[in-house]
Amino acid sequence: MSVKLAIFAAELVIKNFEDKYPNDKRPREAIEAAKKWLELQTTEAASAARSAAWSAESAERSAIYKKLGVFMTKRIKELEEIKE
Repeated sequence: MSVKLAIFAAELVIKNFEDKYPNDKRPREAIEAAKKWLELQTTEAASAARSAAWSAESAERSAIYKKLGVFMTKRIKELEEIKE
């Protein structure tokens, strides 16, 4: 049941991610792999779903780190302007 819930939740927000990162297909692939696993529930499908989930998580982390980098760069520039 938790896999179905995860798919449902991911599908609710996938459009937001794809609008911001249209070339990053990893979250969509993770959803599709999870659906396949639900249908087949084989070792191979489970492995594919796990791999896709890791990729989706990596994509999310990359997006967060990018935002953090932009934020920190702005703050450093502000501090440097204050020092001058």
